[in-house]
Amino acid sequence: MITTPIKGSCFIGSCNGLICLAGEEHDIPVCICNPFTKEYVNLPEIRIDGDDFDFCTFGFGYLPSTNEYKVVAVHVFKTELIEVHIYTLGNGWRNLGKFNSEFCPMYNQGHEHGSFANGSIYWVNTNLHMILAFDLIEEKFCEHLEPPPFPLYTDLRNHTIGVLDGFLYISILDEGEDGFDIWLLKKKNDNQVKKEGEQHPSLEWSK
Repeated sequence: MITTPIKGSCFIGSCNGLICLAGEEHDIPVCICNPFTKEYVNLPEIRIDGDDFDFCTFGFGYLPSTNEYKVVAVHVFKTELIEVHIYTLGNGWRNLGKFNSEFCPMYNQGHEHGSFANGSIYWVNTNLHMILAFDLIEEKFCEHLEPPPFPLYTDLRNHTIGVLDGFLYISILDEGEDGFDIWLLKKKNDNQVKKEGEQHPSLEWSK
């Protein structure tokens, strides 16, 4: 166990053994720690303008081409605007601006954080209405992904999202079979590495 000053920590993600945690306190929003060396770094406070701020969700990823670890913070406002900040380990936060969006991460014991795969961070909207993708290399949003082709009358509230063997996955509870259906997001050319400057790869769901 690692003792850090961050309170109410929530797991965001892990890359190459580094663990990213989010806290309840706004002055220390994110902590990145190494459980092997027991070292950690607290990311500085993010300055937010406006009094209609609702909540914040994070994503954590690693780019092997540049050997950079990045944290993305998506601040959601009640006016359906989102403000995006990005932090490169070793540097400060950068404000990428505000965007119009109907995006609202699925609420499950707190707002769900993003999952990193295929060079992007993915968030699932409420009831899997859409999947928001943020390209970590180009530092911009990609075209929204369509959810897997679920059968009719599927209860989309009981889902989890994460990474399995390097692929983004979504699991849906199948009450009839008393189990879970698991869908993997794979590139059609089976090439898992996205090179810098390359267009967003063609992806498809595989059950």
